[in-house]
Amino acid sequence: MSMAAKRWRQALRLLPFWLTLHAADWLAACLPPSPVRARRIAPWKPGLAILIPESGTPDILADTLAALRVAVNAVSEPVRIHVLVNGAPRRDYHKLVQAHSDVNWRFVARALGFHGAVEAGMRGLDDDWVYLLNSDMRLRPDALAQVLPLRDDGIFAIASRIEFHDRQRRAEETGLTGWSVHEHMPQPYDCEPDPLDGVVEHLYAGGGASLFRTAALRRTLRNSRCYQPFYLEDVDWGVSAWRQGLRVVFCPSSLATHMHRATISRFAPDEVERVVRRNQCWLESRQALAGATPTEIVAHVCRQPASSQREMAALSPLPSLFASRLRAARTPRLPALAEGYVTIPAHRPGARRGQRPRLLWITPFALLPSVHRDARRRLALIASISVDFEIVLLSDEGERYPADSWRELSCCHAIRLIGGRPKEDPSIADPVLARLASHAHTGLREAVAGALAHFRPDIVHVEHLAAAELVELRGKQPWTITMQLAAMPVGGNGAADRYQRALLSRYDRVIVDSGDDHDLLGSLRTQTIVNVTGFSTAC
Repeated sequence: MSMAAKRWRQALRLLPFWLTLHAADWLAACLPPSPVRARRIAPWKPGLAILIPESGTPDILADTLAALRVAVNAVSEPVRIHVLVNGAPRRDYHKLVQAHSDVNWRFVARALGFHGAVEAGMRGLDDDWVYLLNSDMRLRPDALAQVLPLRDDGIFAIASRIEFHDRQRRAEETGLTGWSVHEHMPQPYDCEPDPLDGVVEHLYAGGGASLFRTAALRRTLRNSRCYQPFYLEDVDWGVSAWRQGLRVVFCPSSLATHMHRATISRFAPDEVERVVRRNQCWLESRQALAGATPTEIVAHVCRQPASSQREMAALSPLPSLFASRLRAARTPRLPALAEGYVTIPAHRPGARRGQRPRLLWITPFALLPSVHRDARRRLALIASISVDFEIVLLSDEGERYPADSWRELSCCHAIRLIGGRPKEDPSIADPVLARLASHAHTGLREAVAGALAHFRPDIVHVEHLAAAELVELRGKQPWTITMQLAAMPVGGNGAADRYQRALLSRYDRVIVDSGDDHDLLGSLRTQTIVNVTGFSTAC
């Protein structure tokens, strides 16, 4: 088959899928927005169901049940344990069934996958809360006792903290979640919790060690079958809950130990990775986290293996896809909309998110690691004004940031780290003008333009005179700039000095850190900040 014929065949196969996405987006544009309002579910009764999906690992399950017994003994209300064994012979569990006769055992001959096993295991549960526990998770003795007091009518799920059995392994899974965007696709990730943080809200609760509101989870399961057999269905659950006004929280004092990916060990690694990539397409198609268009999504699907394309071209998921996409398009998008932005999941309790004015903070230099006094000063300033502003941080020199930078930037609403600053152009004779052009390079300008379009900030702040040329992108919102004249003096009468003063005159406020700098700038509107205090936004 020729390449052209193959492309036509792909297009025809995926046409219903594309039309569904396009129809949902078109209808959402015709309807009024649907704001997210805090919602409360009907009051709940004490009692807990624990559901363990299991498939072919009875030796691992034995240790899980032993640890679970200890955790259950620390709980004062009724607890019922349910194990759904699928795709494994009953005889392999004979000793376990005898040893745990009070457990509700169910056996299904065919393999259901994680999503299918959870959905099947939920049938008949009448407790208002259910704790989903992977068969390769060991709960700490007080894990349930720590998580149960956090139940609330407005909460959809509470995630426990996860540690690996192998302490030398990198913490790929912690239970505290967020996401970034890469090539129009959402990339969920787990963050390393700060030992000083308490209970925080975050993106989603993983299905391996989390407490869920039973009725809400049951409804969500019916609409997320496209993720079978596993992976990213729990992200969809969490995002759906957020859009419906319910909360998802992380409890760091409730601990579970994980045997890495033991629950999907029967799948070949290539198949696991294929399903992961396919389900990323499903997540973006349904929840529009990255803001990808239907055409961009279909282009991404066309790069997947043929089996993934056939699965995404099926007709049965289309009604649920349409409903989920329409809801996502009508509700405000979650943070991290622009490509490369990372949601900061562990925001401080009590922060008035969505009510503070939004500030786009642009810095041409890395803030972390904060080994220099100036970097520490800028971090302290950002933390200080984050009380009154919702900060979107855009930083050049992204390659310098440590992997866990989100922790020190947790006061921000979202961050984006870029790189690629070119060397100074030797054809520009004046070194000051060459530096200005290099630091306001095309990549940074494009990132600023994208942030202005996606986040629609109320005010824009540029950190350092080196990036002053970015003011050429300004719209109607106020622009401010911080500068240190010792680094780039502008008090002379040369062409470069006059050009810099002309750039500064286009800013609504120039912020300096000494009275001498204030006097030197003359008629320009300036404000002096000493020891990171006294910042005012009146322009």
